[in-house]
Amino acid sequence: GKTQYVNEKRKIENSHPLPHASYVMKERPLTPHKSVGHRLVAGELIGQMNMKESRKSKTQKDKKLIEKVYQLQLAEEIAREREEFWREKQENKNKLHATYQYQMATREPQLPRAYSDGKVFGKHDLNKEKLAKIKERNKTYATENSNIHHRHLTARISSVDRNREGEIMMLKRTKTDLENDNLRRDKHKVSIRRDLESNWVDLHRAKRDREFDEKVGIPEKITVSEQLDHYRRCGQCKRAPNQRTGQTNIWKESYYTPGSRIVV
Repeated sequence: GKTQYVNEKRKIENSHPLPHASYVMKERPLTPHKSVGHRLVAGELIGQMNMKESRKSKTQKDKKLIEKVYQLQLAEEIAREREEFWREKQENKNKLHATYQYQMATREPQLPRAYSDGKVFGKHDLNKEKLAKIKERNKTYATENSNIHHRHLTARISSVDRNREGEIMMLKRTKTDLENDNLRRDKHKVSIRRDLESNWVDLHRAKRDREFDEKVGIPEKITVSEQLDHYRRCGQCKRAPNQRTGQTNIWKESYYTPGSRIVV
């Protein structure tokens, strides 16, 4: 069975030959194994990883160094500011001490602890003249306070009166306006009623005359035109397209121009 399969396969290959001839390259080196390429790729990957790790470690070291330098600079600045603060404080203290020393050296003699009562509050401290002055001053103060109170009270009362008068005038004006409006409205209603009554009277009189004429009949001596006056056309027949009176509603295809024999 195997021999037959091989023979059939060869027949098929011989029946479909290749378009070109086969060549055997003797000098061509052998193709290396896949493991060689794997080792090369692995070496490149390891190199990239090492480079990345070294770069990362260098970045971290630089960052730590920068932070350390910044901390040192900050510590130096704080120490310098603290030293400046203590120096200024000591200078102020020395200036204050020198000021106290100068005041102690140049101060005046100490005042006495007390004075005798006779010089300030004597036996005749409140005599008649002083009492009269005090009474006059109190009277002046009382009069001035009374005048001020009276002025304030008068001003308040006058303000209240002015406001009351203004409100009264406003109410009167409002009342007058309302009365005028009511009177005008009543006059308008009365005029409308009178117009309606007069129209009703005229219409009633015309209706009576018309009924009388219809009942009596047309006289013998009346003309045809007078007879036609009793009949009127309706308002719809009198209407025109342009809403003008005296024009017909009949549409004309052409019209004659006076003074010529041309029909347009």
